[in-house]
Amino acid sequence: MKQLKKLSAFVLVLIMAVSSLPLSSSAAEIIASGNCGEGYWEDWYNYLFGDSVTWTLDSDGVLTVSGNGAIVSDDDIMRPKWYACGTSIKTVIISDGVTSIGDYAFSGCTGLTKITIPDSVTSIGWGAFEGCTGLTEITIPNSVTSIGEGMFSGCTGLAEITIPDSVTSIGVAAFGGCASLKSITIPDRVTSIGAGAFSDCTGLKKINWNAENVRDFYDDEDGGGYNIFGNAGTSGDGIDVVFGDNVKKIPAYAFAGCKGLKSVTIGNSVTSIGDDAFGGCTGLTSVTIGNSVTSIGEGAFYGCTGLTEITIPDSVTSISEYAFCGCTGLTEITIPDSVTSIGGGAFTECTGLTNVTIGNSVTCIENTAFNCCFALTSIIISDSVETIGYCAFRECYSLPEITLPESVTSIDDSAFSLCHSLKDIYIMNPDCIISNDYDSIPPQTVIHGYHNSTAWKYANDFDRNFIPFDAHTLEAEFTLPATCSAYGFRTLSCKYCDYKTNETIEPLGHTDTDGDGLCDICQIGLSGGQTSCDHEYEIDYIAPTCSDDGKIIMTCSLCGKSSQKAIEATGHNYVDFVIEPTCTSDGYTKHYCINCGDEVRDSAVKALGHEMRTMTITPTCTENGCDIEICNNCGYNYETNMVYALGHIDEDNNGECDNCGSKIDTQEEPTKISFFERLIALIRSFIELIKSLFK
Repeated sequence: MKQLKKLSAFVLVLIMAVSSLPLSSSAAEIIASGNCGEGYWEDWYNYLFGDSVTWTLDSDGVLTVSGNGAIVSDDDIMRPKWYACGTSIKTVIISDGVTSIGDYAFSGCTGLTKITIPDSVTSIGWGAFEGCTGLTEITIPNSVTSIGEGMFSGCTGLAEITIPDSVTSIGVAAFGGCASLKSITIPDRVTSIGAGAFSDCTGLKKINWNAENVRDFYDDEDGGGYNIFGNAGTSGDGIDVVFGDNVKKIPAYAFAGCKGLKSVTIGNSVTSIGDDAFGGCTGLTSVTIGNSVTSIGEGAFYGCTGLTEITIPDSVTSISEYAFCGCTGLTEITIPDSVTSIGGGAFTECTGLTNVTIGNSVTCIENTAFNCCFALTSIIISDSVETIGYCAFRECYSLPEITLPESVTSIDDSAFSLCHSLKDIYIMNPDCIISNDYDSIPPQTVIHGYHNSTAWKYANDFDRNFIPFDAHTLEAEFTLPATCSAYGFRTLSCKYCDYKTNETIEPLGHTDTDGDGLCDICQIGLSGGQTSCDHEYEIDYIAPTCSDDGKIIMTCSLCGKSSQKAIEATGHNYVDFVIEPTCTSDGYTKHYCINCGDEVRDSAVKALGHEMRTMTITPTCTENGCDIEICNNCGYNYETNMVYALGHIDEDNNGECDNCGSKIDTQEEPTKISFFERLIALIRSFIELIKSLFK
C-alpha cells in the first residue's frame, strides 16, 4: 500500500511539472506580409474587396504565398514586395491556386534552401531564382512549359534538377553559372534553347539529350545563339553526351565551343549532324555516330583537336565543307562507299592524318579537301573520282606518290602544290585535263603516263620529268671500266624515276701485237697468251646517300683478290619554303631535302598577335544585341556586352510593332496588356541599353 501511495505521489508531481511547461517553446511570428497579385496593380476594387495573391514571412524564414492568380513584381523595384527581406527567406511554400511566378521573384534569396511549387503554376518568369546560391535542388511541376531567361542563373549550389516533359523552351542563360550541376536531361518536347543556357556549368558531367527536333541555333528566333554550353564541364573529367533514341537531328551549333565535352554517343534515330554542332570542342576524344546519319554538316567537328579516331558509318552520303577541318589528332580516315561528295576543306589542316581511303561513290574531291595534311603518306583514290579540286592536296609534305585512276578527268590549279616529297604521280587517263598552272604538279615530281597524253604534254610544257608506262629511259650513273683480265661495272638509272639496275662489262683480254711477251695494254707478262689468273669478279654495290659515301667491292671468285672503290655521298638537295607567321603561330623558313626527307628550320619570326576591333550588333525586337570583338587578321572573335532583345511594342493597337512593323498576333487576348506592363517593358529595355553603353 505504501509503495502505491509513493507511486501515485510521483505521478501527480510529474503531471504538475508537465502542466507548468508552455505549450510551445516559441511559436514563429509573422514579421512581414503583403499583396503580390495582379489585382494590387490593375484594379483597386480587387485589392480592397476581391481575391488576390498575398504573402507572409515568419520569423523562421518561411515565406508563404497563397491565393489565386499570378505573382507580380512591384513597378518601382521590378520585384515582389518581399525583396527587402530576401536574405531572410529560407523556405518558400506556394499554395495551390497561384498560376505564375513573376520576373526575379526570388532573385538574390541567398538563404533559400527549399521551395514547393504547386501544379497550378504554368509559367515562371525571367531570373525567378537568379543568385539563389543556397538552393541545392528544386522540383518543377509538369504544368510549366518554359524555363525563362536566367531563371536559375548563378545558383552555384544547385546540384540536381529535373526539367519536366511539359517544357518546350529553355531561355537564355537559364542555368548559367550553376557550377554544382552534375547532370541534365533535356526532355523530348524542347524545341528551342537560348544562348548560354548552360554556360559556366563547370561541374557538368552528363547530358541526356532527348529533344527530338530542336531548331538550329543560328536562326533561332527565341534568343538562340552560340556557346549554349560555353565553359561547361571544365572543372572535372569532362561531359559525356548521349542523344536519345527519338532524336531526329543534332542542331547547328548545339555544343559549339564546349571545351569540356569529352564523349558523344549519337543514337540510331539521328539522321543529320548540324553545322558546327561540335565545332571547337577541343576536349572531345570519343564520338560514336549511329547508323542512320546521312549528312555531316559544315564544320560539324571543326577544330576538335583531341579527336584521334572516328568511324563514318555506311549511311552517310555527304560530308560538308570543313566538317573535320583542324582535327589535328586524327591519324587515319576511311570514307565509306555510301559517301558521294566530300566538301571543300573537309579535312584541311588535319596535320596528323597519315592514311586516307576514299570510297567507291565519291565523284569529286573538292577544293582544299586535304590541304595542309602535313603527315599524309598514303591515299587511295577510288575509280569513281572524276575531279581533283583546287589545292585539294596542297602542302601534303609527306606524300611520296599518288595514283589517279582512269576515272579522273580533271586536275585543278595547285592541286598538289608544295608536296615536296611527291616523287611520282601516275595519271592513268590519257585525256585528263591538267590545269595549265606551274604548281598543279610539283617540279621535282616524275609524271607517269602515256606517250602523247595530256600528262606528257604538261611535262613538256613545264619541263617535268616524264616516264611512259611502257619503258624506262636509262642513263649511266656510275662506271668502273673493265681491264684486260677484270670485269668492269656500270650502274644504270632511269632518267624519270627511281628505277636502277647494275650490269657487268666483259674483260678486254690481253693483246701482244709486237710479240715481246708483254700485254700491249697492261704490260703483264704473258705465258702462252694466259695470265696467272683470269679474274672472275663478284661485285657488291652499296649506294651512296645524302650524307654517307657508297662503295663498290670487287672480289675474284678464283683467287680471292679483292678491291673496292668509294663513291662520294650525293649531298642534300634542299627545297626552301617560307611559313608565314599568323596571329598565334610563329613563322619560319623550312629547308626540306627531297631525296632523304631531312628538314632544317631557321629564320624564325614571332607570331603577330591578334589585332582586335569592335563590331556592335544593335538589339532588335526579337534578336539580342552585343559587341563582337574581331581580329582583323585571322577572324578570331568572341561576344561581349550582351543586350537582350527589346520586344515588340504596339502603342496604337494596330496589330503592328511600332519599332519594326512586324505583324503581332492579336487573335487571342486572354488578358489585356495594361499600361503599367507596357511601361515596365520600356523601362527594362531602357535600363539594359544604359547598362550596355556604360560597360
